[in-house]
Amino acid sequence: MRFRVEHLGPLREAEVDLSKDLIVLTGPNNSGKTYLAWAVYGLLRFTPRATIQPIERLSEAFLASEDQSIALDDVAPYLRDYLADLTKAFTPAIHLCFASEGDRFRDVALSVELESSSLVKEWASAITSSFISGTASMAPCPRPSTSFCAS
Repeated sequence: MRFRVEHLGPLREAEVDLSKDLIVLTGPNNSGKTYLAWAVYGLLRFTPRATIQPIERLSEAFLASEDQSIALDDVAPYLRDYLADLTKAFTPAIHLCFASEGDRFRDVALSVELESSSLVKEWASAITSSFISGTASMAPCPRPSTSFCAS
């Protein structure tokens, strides 16, 4: 999964592969490393207030299936649509991650690209194993507020 940003602070454009186990951001001072890190963190913590349509469509497809199941390969298009909707909803709120006025971030463009359905299978496997081992958490996701990016 690739996270791409344009016009964020000193960054004209940047891309990071979020599917890696370890991500190291290097560069000179004031080159945008922290901007990129906070943007990724903010997106991952962001929970939009509005219902996101791809999740509803996936739920409908699941319930309409004869045996209430969906093949993992069929989930990838819904996940791609969900990520597109999520970044669209997050982009106007990104300024909250930086405790700044929205107009300073009006030219920011964000996108998340899911590269293959193998990532969906990896996520499903991780979720399944965490439930089997009892390590899964069912805590609710935080709702956005003026400080949703603060630790």
